[in-house]
Amino acid sequence: MKKNQNAPVIKTNSPQKIILTGGPCSGKTSLILALQNRGEHILKEAATDWILYQQACGNDRPWEKPDFQHHIFKLQQQQEQRIHPQAQRVFLDRGTLDCLAYLEINNPLYGEIEQKAKAHLYDYVFLIAPLNFMQTNTVRRENKQEAQQLHKKLEALYRASGYNPITIYPEKTLELRVDKVLKHIPKCSNLNPYAYKMPHHLVRDQENPESTY
Repeated sequence: MKKNQNAPVIKTNSPQKIILTGGPCSGKTSLILALQNRGEHILKEAATDWILYQQACGNDRPWEKPDFQHHIFKLQQQQEQRIHPQAQRVFLDRGTLDCLAYLEINNPLYGEIEQKAKAHLYDYVFLIAPLNFMQTNTVRRENKQEAQQLHKKLEALYRASGYNPITIYPEKTLELRVDKVLKHIPKCSNLNPYAYKMPHHLVRDQENPESTY
């Protein structure tokens, strides 16, 4: 079935899956946390979880392993399978297709992941545009040029798979950016009553690194 943001895929008795994708340092993590703070169901980035787990096990650079993206894809699948069936919708920090942006097309894993990724249907895809600054850490290692290249590859991958990503550009505040996402989808009547509510001043605004809200 053709996927299109103006005519979302209808999956009977299944939560809507809404992807936030984009290059490193685009503000996806802040958006996901802010959506959770509003009561939305979320799935955090599988790659970050895997990297932190591997580093805790003593492997400081797990991305150098040839099967790294295979583990990310497998973890992403497991996370999506555990989405609460009674959730009306869930926001995901990246989807299965994102793994392909980090692989060369001649990599043996590429075809395997591409084929399996086609079985994962998403209702909306939001392409989160890069912020005006770049920060690296033990998980995010790409420089600004690499981040921009990944952003373009991700857009091309989702478009080639039949999606029409909605681009979300930086705003003056994080909350304004969240509003831009939510205005594109119907209002949810089944928010997560158990979502952790962070104090407002702890929801960091990555569009403005100096802010504390």
